[in-house]
Amino acid sequence: MTAAFFAFRPTEGLTPVATVAPPPNPVASERGSDAASAAGTAASATASAVESSPSVASAAPLPSSGPLAGTVQTIDLVVARGRLVQGPRVITARAGDHVSIRITSDAEDELHLHGYNLKLHLQPNEPQTLSFDARRTGRFTYELHRHDVELGALEVYPR
Repeated sequence: MTAAFFAFRPTEGLTPVATVAPPPNPVASERGSDAASAAGTAASATASAVESSPSVASAAPLPSSGPLAGTVQTIDLVVARGRLVQGPRVITARAGDHVSIRITSDAEDELHLHGYNLKLHLQPNEPQTLSFDARRTGRFTYELHRHDVELGALEVYPR
């Protein structure tokens, strides 16, 4: 049984996206259960649908090197006139993932990732990168301070 670890806070313009699928049951897999096969097919279909969604960032797996070893994600965002014009509105990650948000803005501003309290000064038309290890789980919004506009959210799920 999987329990929810946070509640989605309704945000205008954002649609909550859940990408957590239950882990496969090794006992059912060993028996060749039809139910396990169906569950695996459903989980694969869900993962495929999420990966193909343009509003969700994807990640490349890394080999495990510790309890919080994760993936490396580089997400590209483009902002024009204070609005997100390219890139995902919802970035999903697992605890332990290394996340790099590369953002290009047409105006000077400051990107702020709430919950992590990370800030990045943006220069016009110059790509800037905010890199960090996703250690806190939950949903964290990211915004432009000068334009006072929320661009999207980072959702970090437990490993």
